[in-house]
Amino acid sequence: MIQEIENKIYAHKIYFESDIFEEHIKAFMRKHIEHWGDTEPFNGLDVAVGFYNGVLENFTKYELKKCSPDDNVYDNKYFWYLSYW
Repeated sequence: MIQEIENKIYAHKIYFESDIFEEHIKAFMRKHIEHWGDTEPFNGLDVAVGFYNGVLENFTKYELKKCSPDDNVYDNKYFWYLSYW
């Protein structure tokens, strides 16, 4: 995740166990299937928020990198680079 705070850019990288993702994707798919016949569209916001909170409460590693002004953090190539720092 890229975040700008007071004209400074930071890259955040959070590692978490795949069990967290698996638990929430299953909940999302169950709710999605339950709503197939509904006239209202399915809103999975509660599952997405639950996943986000699950990661923040149970992450295994967190890294923070302050980016230089010369870094093009909004370029996809830069994101690829960030995946290896």
